Amino acid sequence: MLIEDIEYVMFRHPDMATVRDFMVDYGLLDLQQGGNALYMRSYGDAPFSYVAMEGDAAFVGFGFRVTSREALDQLAADHAARSRNQNVHDVSNFAVSEGDNTEVSHPANSMLHRVIR
Repeated sequence: MLIEDIEYVMFRHPDMATVRDFMVDYGLLDLQQGGNALYMRSYGDAPFSYVAMEGDAAFVGFGFRVTSREALDQLAADHAARSRNQNVHDVSNFAVSEGDNTEVSHPANSMLHRVIR
């Protein structure tokens, strides 16, 4: 199996204070807020579990934790071979993420990150 679990989800929200309060009430922990993004974490081992970005309400995408660097490379190569019009991007500096990451565009205009740590 190349993918272990869902690492985080990303949404856009028009009111960052309201979504922050809701997520804290829901049980998430404040991690970092800067610019137009809010990062929350749960009680697991992921660096963050929820990303809210300021804007019109919408699902933005999600990140999967993959099993290894080899799995990350294989998934990126498989996606590139099937999706000639979509690029795979390195997102190693994505916020407070740790480890290596790639991003691909989903046909529904959402983002799909693959993360190893």
